[in-house]
Amino acid sequence: MNKWKKWPVCLGMAMLCTVLPGCSGEEKDEGLPAEYSFSDEEKLPALGMAEEKEGTVCTVETNSETETENYVYTGLASGGEAAKEYVNQMMEEHDCAVVDEQGTKQQEPTFTEESGSVILGKNSQDETGMLQLKVEWSKDSCTVTPALVEGITVQDGAQNNLTVDEAVSQLESMTPQQLGLTGDSMAAYQVYAQEGYDMVDDISCFCINVYTLDGVGSHQIVGTYLVRVDGMGIYRLNRQTNQVEPLQ
Repeated sequence: MNKWKKWPVCLGMAMLCTVLPGCSGEEKDEGLPAEYSFSDEEKLPALGMAEEKEGTVCTVETNSETETENYVYTGLASGGEAAKEYVNQMMEEHDCAVVDEQGTKQQEPTFTEESGSVILGKNSQDETGMLQLKVEWSKDSCTVTPALVEGITVQDGAQNNLTVDEAVSQLESMTPQQLGLTGDSMAAYQVYAQEGYDMVDDISCFCINVYTLDGVGSHQIVGTYLVRVDGMGIYRLNRQTNQVEPLQ
């Protein structure tokens, strides 16, 4: 038996006005998710503030085993932009924070990748749990999964998080063999960090490229690495598969 049940909700332009700021005079459609419910007393606004295409569809998928609901928005103008605006709204107006699965505060991702994910957290009213919103985006869609996580609260991140310069220095202090490169010394390579952060398993990482010179002054990328901001791990990115693997 399929454990997922789906209810598609078509959002015409009139319906979008019930959730987008600046619209008025439209009656709220009962099928349009205006908020996510964590309990009878605790709710948070639903995604819907970003500019959307006419014909956007929200499908609610319910897992009968875990009783969690996924709100899948398709047909968006930009999944990344919708996720970014929703995350900013929840942080600025509803006291949410970007966190990892354990509730530790993380850096906000850049949302520039075509696909990605981020977790928002807010302490429950009784401070015994966390209201969690997992937001996943792709080119033209977003999925929001709300959950009340008992026994976990939002915590400040470690005070000894790496700076970007420290992350670069960490790679430069390793051997080429440790990084899966050739040669005897990292002196033959140049290491540069990209702006912003990338997420690996909902953990903020610096994205750092390693270059070598081809003999005529041109830089060529020979390795891309994701260094955890908390200093607890380094991953190598396979650019062909877009998959990461931890360095041993």
